[in-house]
Amino acid sequence: LELGARRDSYGTGEAAEDVEDVLRALGAGRIDLYGDSYGTYAAQTFAYRHPERLRSLVLDASYPLPGTDPTLADLASGSRRALRLACARRPSCAARHVDPVAALAQLVARVRRAPLALSGPDGDGVERALRVDERALVATVLSGAYTTLVDRDLPAALASLDRGDSRPLARVVAEAQGDPSDPSAPRDYSEALYLAVTCHDYPQMWDVAPPLTLRRAQLRRLRRDRPAAAFAPFSAAAWTGTDYEGADACLRWPAPRRADPLVPAGSAPPDVPTLMLGGDLDTVTPITEGRLVARRFPRSRLVVVKNSVHVTAVGDNDRCASRLVRRLAAGDASCAAAIAEVRVVDRFPLTLAEVAPAAAQAGDGSTVWARRVAAAAAITVSDAVARWQLNYSGTISGLRSGHATYSGDRRVRFRLAGASLVPGVLVDGRAIWDRDRGFVRGRVSVRGSGVVVAFGWSTRGRLRRAWLTGVSAAGPLRATMLAP
Repeated sequence: LELGARRDSYGTGEAAEDVEDVLRALGAGRIDLYGDSYGTYAAQTFAYRHPERLRSLVLDASYPLPGTDPTLADLASGSRRALRLACARRPSCAARHVDPVAALAQLVARVRRAPLALSGPDGDGVERALRVDERALVATVLSGAYTTLVDRDLPAALASLDRGDSRPLARVVAEAQGDPSDPSAPRDYSEALYLAVTCHDYPQMWDVAPPLTLRRAQLRRLRRDRPAAAFAPFSAAAWTGTDYEGADACLRWPAPRRADPLVPAGSAPPDVPTLMLGGDLDTVTPITEGRLVARRFPRSRLVVVKNSVHVTAVGDNDRCASRLVRRLAAGDASCAAAIAEVRVVDRFPLTLAEVAPAAAQAGDGSTVWARRVAAAAAITVSDAVARWQLNYSGTISGLRSGHATYSGDRRVRFRLAGASLVPGVLVDGRAIWDRDRGFVRGRVSVRGSGVVVAFGWSTRGRLRRAWLTGVSAAGPLRATMLAP
């Protein structure tokens, strides 16, 4: 209502022409164009409209023109694939022979009968009261597009719920929801602007011309007629009806006032070097969509970045995709196949006895109990490090109690104060995550145990081992474990 006739001015075609106008005003020549996520959609539009302007093109996490399935069933398929792949690549998860999607389906069936009232800390460590129903679980799974935490924690959280421990699941859901009362500043992200673009350009679940009553009828018919398996383990209504950027978010958006095809008739993609990047755990622009786009560009090279989620080059802790962008993947791209597996949580222990002890090494004089304590300390540190990507407050809550604070960006320094992942195991001390060099190291103690342990592990490479050295009441501690 506020935009009125101006609503069509926010479409991708208009934006592409704005870019060309700026380049012309600057007297620019041919350019190297990078786009990620929606930026790939805009970059493709620009490439078709102004192929003479490009010297090279990089598309990271590609969404095809003019769009894909308006029901977002491709995202549901990608989510199932990511959960299963992450589990299969982590030995402790694969060894349980439990399908995480089947386990999620059991929970979905349960909350359809009776939603759960839970409480858990969000990404900033604020305790949130939660209603866990089917739509909350859809939002949780969808949040896995941008972070590995869902693939990392959800299988073990579902297993914990089965034995009466709801805290791990509550935390995953709370982190996905964030703080609903604190929207981001529009200059950082505007959902209104997002809708003004996508409601104008993307395929919808209804014909855009009919009035609202007919659109609703078409939406009901589509939800009814699509195979249930397309959205499994969720219903069509829950999957397409999420509050945030749901597939039905444009139901009331008026039809465009004039035709403005993103790809003008007779245009062709530019014959320039084109690098395609895609994470094989990406659920919002699944790698199948990247392959589709790659086939359209005559000089494209597709690099699948293993164990990576949505957008691979920005915030690249593995220094792989970002380097490929700088050299357009010329030469060796083997680093894309060597990214560390998602370090899927084995379990959320309720007692120290449930923690697998670290394996004794030469020179070890500790007891099995002490090596359990050391392993519990290591997984507690890992839990705090993993949650850094969601936290903006500087304080990360321990799952059971205590907290960790942090400072820095490329070298993130953590200080743990009674942080507890395992009930009763309270960890104090310091850790450093060097994101540029790819390792975590530090020194912590466990209250009341007599165990003090120094530790370290690489965050890069597959199936890496962590080292643990320190002291215990029985003697020196020298041990190793799979890097948490």
